[in-house]
Amino acid sequence: MNTFIPHTITKYYERLDQICVRRYGSSADDVVVHVLNANPGLEKYDILLPDGLKILLPDLPASAVTTTVRENTYLWN
Repeated sequence: MNTFIPHTITKYYERLDQICVRRYGSSADDVVVHVLNANPGLEKYDILLPDGLKILLPDLPASAVTTTVRENTYLWN
């Protein structure tokens, strides 16, 4: 049985955090670490990834999905 795992092919000067925001909507540390774990050897590249690199983008586990709730702050009542 073939299981499809989404992936992307990098472009010049693309960063992993940008890819994570585009795919998952977040560049939180646990999201980036999950992608790094799915792509052995990816950590050897500089912050700017080379052109043409295939990066697997698997579904996130429930523990990696975080929700941030922000309270509104008003200057005047």
